Amino acid sequence: MGVKSKTLVLCLGNPLMGDDGAGVAVARMLKKLGLPPSVDLLEGEIDGLYFLGLAEGYDKIIVVDAAEMNLEPGTWKAFDAAPELLKGNSGLSTHQFGLGEALRLAEKLKLPLPPIKVYGIQPQSIRFTGKMQLTGAVARAVRSVAEVLHKELTASQLAGSFPLSRETKRVPD
Repeated sequence: MGVKSKTLVLCLGNPLMGDDGAGVAVARMLKKLGLPPSVDLLEGEIDGLYFLGLAEGYDKIIVVDAAEMNLEPGTWKAFDAAPELLKGNSGLSTHQFGLGEALRLAEKLKLPLPPIKVYGIQPQSIRFTGKMQLTGAVARAVRSVAEVLHKELTASQLAGSFPLSRETKRVPD
């Protein structure tokens, strides 16, 4: 019997800050849908430096987060993570030391990282709400991303593969 690969699904965001909670909402939907035993699911606010420590021991990583991509609110993109695509705080993170900075640091320090796929959801409103409160477009995108991820994780469990496709989806109203 072959060695099973281990996947980390890291869903980022602050559920008290409107659409910034999109990643956390995806995590909660994935928990309800159920995931294969080879998948670890983490949610919350995680700094890029902490991410580098988390990456150790995983064969694949999926990151889900609200991402400023200058698209229509509720549009989501899936793509392979690369430092040049994640340009610091100017895009794809609402966090201080984000994934882009962590990838650049890992590259400079020659730290080995597994393949990383990012699911970014374009927010409409990031402001303090005091509770999980997503706008309609982002809530629809959260459902879509959770369903796609669940299918991908279940299929990769069966096939042992990790599709690193690029796609953009606009969830209709």
